[in-house]
Order: sequence, then structure tokens, then C-alpha cells
Amino acid sequence: MKRFFETFVKERSMYYLCSNIVKPLTKPYQLSFAELVGPKRIRWFVSHFWGMPVRHFMDAVRKHALSDQEEWRESAYWICTFSNSQWHVKEELGNGQWEQSSFYLALTSPDCKGTAMVLDEGVQPLQRIWCLFEVYHTICLSRDGRSQGLLLCTSTGVLQEGKAGADVAVAVAERAKDLDTRSAKATSEEDRQMIHRLIEQMPGFEAMNSFVRETIYYALEASHQHYESAFKKLVTEFAATRGALVSSTLPLPTLLTGRSTHGEFRSGTGNSKGS
Repeated sequence: MKRFFETFVKERSMYYLCSNIVKPLTKPYQLSFAELVGPKRIRWFVSHFWGMPVRHFMDAVRKHALSDQEEWRESAYWICTFSNSQWHVKEELGNGQWEQSSFYLALTSPDCKGTAMVLDEGVQPLQRIWCLFEVYHTICLSRDGRSQGLLLCTSTGVLQEGKAGADVAVAVAERAKDLDTRSAKATSEEDRQMIHRLIEQMPGFEAMNSFVRETIYYALEASHQHYESAFKKLVTEFAATRGALVSSTLPLPTLLTGRSTHGEFRSGTGNSKGS
């Protein structure tokens, strides 16, 4: 799908993808895209912000799939854009009853291993109320041992695995350290109030903020350890290579360090005339 529609989608968001690809394809049948092409048993639930570029989103999901121990091409992801019928959105949201929403049913499916949250440097999903709904239930399921928890996924890798790049991890942490989940927004004010009430009952927004910060803290620590380990390995390898060069009988090139006022180059081993 990515290859076929890449020319059309480019850097556009999931809003564009839904309106211009998913809905036209499913319109004759009034089904979800997953039902149209043939659904599979869910393995991972994906939490994401629709305003994110589709290219970034797909790269992040692919990186997560590659990190999974099982055959990555067989990994089935529940993604609301494709798994929900965009012709029956109200029903998919549970008609105001979150227990009946497709999001809750997918999250609590016995086949679901955990939640993969696709993040960018703006940590937009953590500022959307339905994403917090997903985080809330991920917390509950993790406590019961029914979920592997919340994995933070970027286009360069999974943060908890330390493979997303130190700069990405730092940018995410910098944005999230002062984030207050109470300010999360929603398209529907009714949905926002419903999920606010749910979170306030248990565990509460302070606990939600603590969970988010703790998750990102451990991801940042993993990135630091991965970077430090890779750095030390490279230094050791370069040191060994440097030692081999120094002990070699081949002459080393002269290092030119600067030019004198008379047009001559200065070096550590003598002078040579500039041409």
C-alpha cells in the first residue's frame, strides 16, 4: 500500500489518507479498510496522532515490527484509520459508552500484546484525549500482566530499545518533561469530558503524568546506554586500527596544519613549499 500510494500521499497526514484513499475504497461496502482487504488477529495496538505525516507513521510501525521477536511481516497492527469503519465512526466510538468502543475492545483483546505509540518530536499523541484513553487502559492491563506495556516508537526505532537515536530521545524528553496530560484535546468535547471523568476516577492525572514521565525517562536512559556502548566500541576499534597504522612500516602522509605568511605550509614534520 505504501509503495502504491506514496506518490499521492507524500508528506501528508492520516487525515488526507483517510479522506482520499480509505473512504473512496470502502465507500461501496461501508466497511473498514481492514475488513475490505481481509483482517487478521491483532498483535499490537497502535496509538497515534492523525496529524502526523503518514511517511513518519509507517516508518515507525515498520521499525517496531522489525524489533519484534516474531516474523515482522506477520505482525498485525490495530490502527484506527484502517480498523474502524470510517462510515460508522459514532458506533466505533461506542455511542458514548467507552466500554463498547472499538478502541477498548481491541486493547483488551487477549491476542493484543501491547501498545505501540507512534511519537514525533512534538509528542502529539500525548496531547490527544483518545490517546490518553489508550495509555490509561495500557496502564491497567500492564498492572494485571495482560500487556507488555507502552512502547514509544519513532521513525528511527523504538525508544525503549535505545535504537531511536540520542537526538530523537532528547527531543522527545525535552518536550514531555513539562507535559500535563490534563490539557489533552479532542475533536469532540463530549469525548473529552467522558475520558476526563474516567481518568480522574483512577488513576488520576497526576498518576498519568508520572507514568508518562517514567516511561520516557527509562527510554532516555536506554538511549544513553545504547549510545555509550556503541561509542565505546567504536573508540576501541579505532584505537586498535590506529595502533596497527602506527606500527606499520609504510610512511604516513604529512599533516598540513596551516600556511605561513610566505606561502609555505607548516606541518609537524617539516615545511613544504606551496605550489
